[in-house]
Amino acid sequence: MNTSWGEHDYFDFSQIHKVWANVPLTIGVVYLNLYGLMPRYLYARKYVSYGLALVVVVVAYALVTRFIGYQFWLLWDRQHAPHQYLVEPKNFFVPIRIARNSFRLYPILALTMLIKVLRNSYGKERQLRIAESERHKVELSYLRAQLHPHFFFNTLNSLYSLTLKKSDRAPDVVMRLSGLMQYILYDTNAELVLLEGEIAQLKNYIAIEELRFADRIEYSFQSSGPVERKLISPLVLLPFVENAFKHSLSHELHKAWVTITIKVTGYHLFFNVENSIAQVNTAQPHQGIGLMNVSKRLALSYPGRHELQIKQEENTFSVNLKIQLYEEG
Repeated sequence: MNTSWGEHDYFDFSQIHKVWANVPLTIGVVYLNLYGLMPRYLYARKYVSYGLALVVVVVAYALVTRFIGYQFWLLWDRQHAPHQYLVEPKNFFVPIRIARNSFRLYPILALTMLIKVLRNSYGKERQLRIAESERHKVELSYLRAQLHPHFFFNTLNSLYSLTLKKSDRAPDVVMRLSGLMQYILYDTNAELVLLEGEIAQLKNYIAIEELRFADRIEYSFQSSGPVERKLISPLVLLPFVENAFKHSLSHELHKAWVTITIKVTGYHLFFNVENSIAQVNTAQPHQGIGLMNVSKRLALSYPGRHELQIKQEENTFSVNLKIQLYEEG
C-alpha cells in the first residue's frame, strides 16, 4: 500500500508480489537486530558499535533488495508489465532506489524494537514483583520465627516463678499455654487466620496473665462488632497486649492497669491498647523486640492498609491500630 500510493496517489496492488517477496528478507533483518545486534551491542551500552552495525545491516538489506529488483523483477516487468518496464531504470546502481529501500526498513525496525523493549521491561517488572513477593514471605517467616521464642521465653519465665512458689495456678497456666502453643505451631502457618480465633487466643493470653498477676494488675477487655468470616494476619495483635502487660508491671509503684479495646466496623478493625507505666520507667520508650517485629510485619502484610500510632506519655503507653481486614472466601 505504501509503495502504490506513493507513486500513483491511489491504492494499486498489482505489484504486491514484489512487496511480499521482500518479507522473508525483512524478517531476517528484524530478528538479526532483535536477537543479534541489540543483545551484543545495545544492551552492553556499546551505542556507537550498535549504530554502525545497524547502518551496515540496513545498507546491505537495501542493496540486496535492489539486486532482487534488478535481477528478477525487471525481467518480469518486461514480460508481464511492459508499461512498467519502460519507466524502470535499466542499471543496478540507482542511489535513490537503494536509499528508498533502506528508509522503508527503518519504521519496521523501530516498531519491532519498541515491542521488544516493552516486552523486556514487562518481563523484568514481573520478575521483580515475584522476587519482592518471595522476599516478603521470607522476611515474614523470619519475623514470625523471632516472635514465637520471644513470647514463650516470657511466659515460661513466669511459669517457672509460679512453680517455685508451688502455686495452685501453675496447672491452669500450663493448660492455657498449651492451647497457645497449639495455635501458634499449627494454626498460624497460613497467611491469614480467622479474626475470631485470633481474639480467642488474646483472651487465652490475658487469662494467663491474670493467673500470674491477679494481685498486681487490673485489666479491661472489650470486643464489639461482627468478627465472623473476617481474616487477619496471625499474631499481629498479641505482641501489643504482651508488651502492655510486661511494661505495666515493670517498676510499678502502684497497682498497674491495662485496657484493651477491639472494635470491628465493616471491614476495618480498630484496636486500642493502653497501659500504665511507672514514672521511673518513662525516660526510655519500651518498644522491645516484639513491637519492632510486629511493626515490620504490618508494613509487609498490610502496605497501605493499616495505620499504627504508638504514643508514650508521662504515666501511660498507648497503641492505636487500624487494619483493613480480609473476608473469608
